[in-house]
Amino acid sequence: MCIAGQDAKGSTRQRRQAQAAQQSDLVKKLTEVRDQLAKHYVEPLDEKSLTEQPLKGLVQGLKDPYTEYLSADDLKQVDGQIKGRISGIGAQLSIVDDRLTVTTPLEVSPALKARIRPGDQIVAIDDKTTRGMSDATRLLVGPAGTVVKLIVAHPEGVVEELAVTRGEVRIPSTSGFRRGADGRWQYLLDSDRRIGYIHIAHFASGTAAEVRTAMKACRKRT
Repeated sequence: MCIAGQDAKGSTRQRRQAQAAQQSDLVKKLTEVRDQLAKHYVEPLDEKSLTEQPLKGLVQGLKDPYTEYLSADDLKQVDGQIKGRISGIGAQLSIVDDRLTVTTPLEVSPALKARIRPGDQIVAIDDKTTRGMSDATRLLVGPAGTVVKLIVAHPEGVVEELAVTRGEVRIPSTSGFRRGADGRWQYLLDSDRRIGYIHIAHFASGTAAEVRTAMKACRKRT
């Protein structure tokens, strides 16, 4: 029994040594690649991106859709969504034909005050084109009171430059089927049949309260 115990300890020690060696080799390879890029790449390196991308690659190597690396900025966004508040322009966005497109501005948001509408394309943010930009939404969030310059293309073909002052906005987790003339969501599809529609985009701390409010709005119109 004593011999077996010693063998087990020795096996564990060997595994740890092998893992340490692999980690050392990985760090060495990453350092060598980084040094070569610093010497020969045609433009200055983005140190933040070079640090985060290998970490994302390690996690992506698991091929697990439920495991993801979050940077400090990503974590702030997720935390803001859970709490239901974030500082930015206040608009839900999507990528349509490789263009950053507004799905809908949030209620009482800087985007809504700036008359940004559903279907608008955000062509540039602070003179940076959004075409092919994977982290465009990060440029729209920031401290309340700061200004972000946008070039917006409206569906009718009009292009204008807007200076939008960021502010703290509430991120609703529910929506209706369309907005009314006052900009608020409409939930009642058929008042005669008393059919309503409430869409839950994601779950947050205020989702239950939002659903109750939407249901009350439906009942008032029945």
